[in-house]
Amino acid sequence: MSAKILWVSRHASLLVQRAALQAVFGADCEVVHRDIGNAGAVAAEYRRGGYTDLVCVVPMATLDHICREGLNPLWAEMVETPTSDGRAPDLAFGAKKFWFTGFKRVKGVGLELAPVEPLNPPWTTLVRVLRITRHSMADGEWEQVSADLKSEVEIIEDCRPVRDGADAIARMRQKNADEVLVVAPYGVYDHLVKSGLHPLYARVERGQFISLHRIVGVRLELEDL
Repeated sequence: MSAKILWVSRHASLLVQRAALQAVFGADCEVVHRDIGNAGAVAAEYRRGGYTDLVCVVPMATLDHICREGLNPLWAEMVETPTSDGRAPDLAFGAKKFWFTGFKRVKGVGLELAPVEPLNPPWTTLVRVLRITRHSMADGEWEQVSADLKSEVEIIEDCRPVRDGADAIARMRQKNADEVLVVAPYGVYDHLVKSGLHPLYARVERGQFISLHRIVGVRLELEDL
């Protein structure tokens, strides 16, 4: 029986990507393209359709939820650096050109954290921190924010769910906030970092504040096939 691969993306797979799948799963493997935006629906389709494996080209937040559904899809790695063999780009968006380098298995999505340092030291005024989360501050959290930012701090609470990174940035501007501490899906963090912001992140376990960090990136945890 030939392999059947579920390809979840807005766009169909490229010829070079299908060739790479055939090299792994056999020349007669079938690649089924579906545009599914919901992680639960992806998991349901995968389990219902009797697929051999799954490839996901989706936003970080969706990919994280798919992993939480118990699936570890393949990730098609694309780079903007030209290949050394002179091969033409596999994909182009205007001036941007991309080369496919292979598939890896997604084990999860994680945050790249760094120690908290003031963004523009030394602060000479009160630091306004917009805190977007429905959870109350844990014991010790406020003191740590103030200590790490090396300044007096005003916390502006906002318990409304954040829609996306643009929404978080708009709220910062509306509140004239210097910093943002937000509890949100990974896609929001990814948008903020790519916009040049490095939000604060409070590690809280069982209601107990553990430590404060700055988010410097969102990474895929990958392994070779």
